[in-house]
Amino acid sequence: MKFPFKPVTCAVVVPCFNEADRLNVDVFAEFVCDTDDIELIFVDDGSTDATLQSAQAVSERAGSSVSVLRMDVNCGKAEAVRQGMRWAAQRDFSAIAFWDADLATPLGTISAFLDVLTKHSNVEVVWGTRLPLMGHTIDRDAIRRQTGKLFSASSAAAVGVGIRDALCGAKMFRTGVMLDTILARPFSSRWIFDVEILARLDVLLKSTGGLPVQKTLYEFPVDAWYEIPGSRLRMTDFLRATVELTDLCLRYRVFPGKVKERLMLDHQEFGNVIQEQSPNYRVVVDASELVEPLRRTA
Repeated sequence: MKFPFKPVTCAVVVPCFNEADRLNVDVFAEFVCDTDDIELIFVDDGSTDATLQSAQAVSERAGSSVSVLRMDVNCGKAEAVRQGMRWAAQRDFSAIAFWDADLATPLGTISAFLDVLTKHSNVEVVWGTRLPLMGHTIDRDAIRRQTGKLFSASSAAAVGVGIRDALCGAKMFRTGVMLDTILARPFSSRWIFDVEILARLDVLLKSTGGLPVQKTLYEFPVDAWYEIPGSRLRMTDFLRATVELTDLCLRYRVFPGKVKERLMLDHQEFGNVIQEQSPNYRVVVDASELVEPLRRTA
């Protein structure tokens, strides 16, 4: 068993690009101040607005529970998430998650994800799923819901891993060699890196004789999800995602040899790979270096 039955420590990576108007400083600060064993890592992906200042404001309120990284140029969500998770992987966390900055999935769901990893030692990934079940609040545009279902079905066919909701922005990973290997190289996909994570995990498990991916992936129906105004997602992005999905199919299903070779090399040498600091970001606030948190005032 990888974890004892006790709360696990978790870093939550929050990628941000021009989110100053939607990044709720109060909600983030209150959550991290009231929650044990969870730290936030904001990754500002080269924003041109006041996103960096908003992230720093959360840090000022919560101190030793919040770190802030700054990408000097916009690299896309995939690379922002990867760099934030790589940075967190160098510290002593049991789990690392990434979460959308608009909090479409409320932060309270994080504790439920942690419970899954604590109770199920075989699970490597907890994958948020937006299912409109009775008793759940899933406020999602009908057109996007149907488009998302079609894309998820296409993703399952493309990479060979069935998933009901490929692109929900709430996911959590058990730390260790598997995650280190998945993060070692940049994703080829800028938009649908979530699907590429699945593809890499599947290849690694098959190559190393691990459990089937279906037994290491836990689809978690989130209790609530809200359509937040201000999303920059366009229908043209779905077209771009289709092109990337075709590329993933070619890389991981049709001609997987080169991908498998690189993943196995990283799997053997992950310690050296993961410790290399990327030149793409700089640390603005390192919570691990702060002694006393600056708790919120009454």
